[in-house]
Amino acid sequence: SNDIEYFPFSWTWCCECYFRYSTFKRNYLAHKRHELSMLQQAWHLSGPERILSMGYSLTLHHGMPVTHAAHLTPGDEVRILLANGTATAQVTATQGTEAEPTLSHPTT
Repeated sequence: SNDIEYFPFSWTWCCECYFRYSTFKRNYLAHKRHELSMLQQAWHLSGPERILSMGYSLTLHHGMPVTHAAHLTPGDEVRILLANGTATAQVTATQGTEAEPTLSHPTT
């Protein structure tokens, strides 16, 4: 018996499947490239360098960001990160409401 009878093979079918797969792959990769581009743009627009370049600063106390004035006391030394460098300052006074709970970091 002839095996071709049981498995009909068509070059047209094979080429069409390859064409569909190639088109799908190309479209999928284009979509993923677009997603990556959008993520890179969002990262760039919200990155710390961009925020600092707009005139904002980041204040650190013992290497941790200061989010509440109540976390500081007069005499504390803080490091201020700016767009073009850093500065060190000493706290002379604080004003603000009671601090929210902070995350404690394990001591080693």
